[in-house]
Amino acid sequence: MRWLVALLLLGGLAWGQDFSRDDYLHSFPDQRLELFPTAHWPYLGLTRKAQVEACRDKDPQTCRYEWWLPYSTLEGTQEVARKLRQAWQRFEERYWWRAQVSLNQPAFPLAYCTVGLSISPASTPLPEVKVEARPFFFPDGYTLPLPATLAASRGTHRLDQYWPLPQVPKEDFCDGVDVELLPIMAIPPFCVAVDFLNFEWCTPGYPDEPLWFNENEASDKVQKAIQHGLKQYFPEYQADVMKALAPQLDISQPTQAKVFAPLPWAAHLSGAGTILAAVADLDISRNAQTLRKMADLLRQANLGKLEKGLLIPYYGQSFLALSRLAPFDSVVGPLCQALGGCAEGLLDQALRTAAATSNLSGLKAPYAPGFWKLEQLKRYFPPSHPLIQEAFGYASFFQVYNQITVSSVPDPTANWAPGEYALAQVQRMLGYWFVPFKLRIVAHDPWVIPTPDLPRLRPVPPYLLPYTLERTHYSWVSVPEGYLIPRVKGLPGASVTGFTGWDFDNLYRPLLR
Repeated sequence: MRWLVALLLLGGLAWGQDFSRDDYLHSFPDQRLELFPTAHWPYLGLTRKAQVEACRDKDPQTCRYEWWLPYSTLEGTQEVARKLRQAWQRFEERYWWRAQVSLNQPAFPLAYCTVGLSISPASTPLPEVKVEARPFFFPDGYTLPLPATLAASRGTHRLDQYWPLPQVPKEDFCDGVDVELLPIMAIPPFCVAVDFLNFEWCTPGYPDEPLWFNENEASDKVQKAIQHGLKQYFPEYQADVMKALAPQLDISQPTQAKVFAPLPWAAHLSGAGTILAAVADLDISRNAQTLRKMADLLRQANLGKLEKGLLIPYYGQSFLALSRLAPFDSVVGPLCQALGGCAEGLLDQALRTAAATSNLSGLKAPYAPGFWKLEQLKRYFPPSHPLIQEAFGYASFFQVYNQITVSSVPDPTANWAPGEYALAQVQRMLGYWFVPFKLRIVAHDPWVIPTPDLPRLRPVPPYLLPYTLERTHYSWVSVPEGYLIPRVKGLPGASVTGFTGWDFDNLYRPLLR
């Protein structure tokens, strides 16, 4: 009813934005809760508009325009995000320790490859769900109603803790590393002291500089280790990513289901698309918190006077619809009272008032479902229960995609506490360790007394390991129904590397029957 009134009121006006290029539309085929125990899982439909006409008279097996995405549970996507972080952490440790062990011959290969000194990695916490809302998600020239937010993975490509011992097994970085006694890497600094002559002589730069350091050999070892890391460990990092993205379909206990049902669209390589999964929060105990957060977002939105006046009546209709459903009535009632916008017919009244007193041009645009300036607020909504998403007309997605990254290890752009990055740099500085020592000559047995000093590090270029390759990111995004889904391009890729041979239709059919 509200759309009919809106069209009657707004028909004939000229609108500024054209949304005809928003190629993918999503729909909610069936979200009935009573079907969950019968192995009918909630799912989302995706339609590619550009394919509808092209496939009209063709075989639907070879020309498709519609796909079904079983909902992934919120916890399922968080677990995938954790595995993606662990994949990077494994790569970072392997990459750095390969270079450091190769450089510090023969001591480090003996300690870390022969003896196998290491510690267990710190437990990677479950990543926080943060909804991404970037300026390129929105129409050109649109003033964002709330601050832009970055992908949830931004700043997470780092170890949880940096230690002076490997957090991966020796097999991960000692492949092909042998103990080498020659060539000699350095002659450590030393002092000679003759007690009975009151004489002492030290090498130049003692104790911080070796008497001699094999610069060429050190540079060669580091460069070979870097090339090995990027050519051998990077593909294995991407293989770990693909393992993390494997579908998980455990619905044996519907109340504690763990589902991750991805679809590659068209690939997750940089600029090529994304791995996509529709996300729902099936934990009804969080419904109240989720709806309160959505109400807070509406209150905080920075909108023009006209849009602000329509905002509560516009979204109040969704709260009103939810208040009639048993799982939500006790939660939505107080929110409706607080918002003061859930009364029947309030939107129609507000639209008539606005049409009579204001110029509504630009609020609604061709091909845009609803009022696009108000619809864009849904991009900030958190993943929620399928019935909440349906009532408000939006869907949440979990995306995994690669981006070309030019950085170093550890990453200076990661999330660091004050002073933490400086400490990580010290822990991960490339260099050769040597031990200064003193030879004290005395006139009695044992005649010569060696005294080692504290170990020192001789930094070696490039000092911090470079990284100029793709890196895997993850994100949660929310999309108003009928609007642009970020990063989705082309068609689902059945032959994407890592997904080859996966028949997603057959794989997900048990959920959709």
